[in-house]
Amino acid sequence: AVLTGGAVLNLPVAIPDAATVAEDMVVFPTGDYTLCPFIWNTETEDQTFHLEGFLLDKYEVSNSQYKVFVHQTDHPMPEHWNRFGYDPALAERPVVGVSRADAEAYARWCGKRLPTAAEWEAAARSPDARLYPWGLLTEPPASTIPTYEALVGVQSQAFGMYYSEYVARTSGVASDPASHSETGLCHLLGNVIELTSTVMEHDTNYLVVKGGAWMNHPHYVDLRRAATYPRDRSVLNIGFRCARSLDPPNPISER
Repeated sequence: AVLTGGAVLNLPVAIPDAATVAEDMVVFPTGDYTLCPFIWNTETEDQTFHLEGFLLDKYEVSNSQYKVFVHQTDHPMPEHWNRFGYDPALAERPVVGVSRADAEAYARWCGKRLPTAAEWEAAARSPDARLYPWGLLTEPPASTIPTYEALVGVQSQAFGMYYSEYVARTSGVASDPASHSETGLCHLLGNVIELTSTVMEHDTNYLVVKGGAWMNHPHYVDLRRAATYPRDRSVLNIGFRCARSLDPPNPISER
């Protein structure tokens, strides 16, 4: 893979092993979870759903992780890397500008998959069906409250402006412990919105995305929030994290 200006990605290749997967994921056992069903941009009342056990990444996938994947597989890099180059200073920020197909390719490469919308919400709202990772809304972490500049920036259609807001407003995937959930999941609200594998039943060209990004104020976005996005599109405020079934049919050791 080649970066802007002809600089070749020259990275050590480190494919995660089973121990690494377990360490960086949180287990959610088979059982009943409180979820808010999503019907075409409309949330309904909370209901109880039974889910099979799964694991979810503690962190959003970072630029550095995605860069190793690009180098190992020669998968196309995000468009903004082509336009602006890969910035090592942003290595631990969440990777963005990826489509569902890109995210699924990364997940397969490391022996995982995208979470369903139900799994994402069940994990995010555990252990007590909370609406916010930090618990009550009374005092949301300051890092989750968008500034005026962030709100103005996302109104601009200029790609460069949007990228500059990503650079200015996101943070490292393992940063900001005040916003972490009780189960150890990081940046469920306030960094980037996240892709899921769930598509709309009446139009499979649209998938469900969960969470909130840097421009979404927590007074208006909670863990029930869902939206739809074209499955083949990519944008600079949507990233992803990976999941795995508790008993995957193809263990990582067999890759």
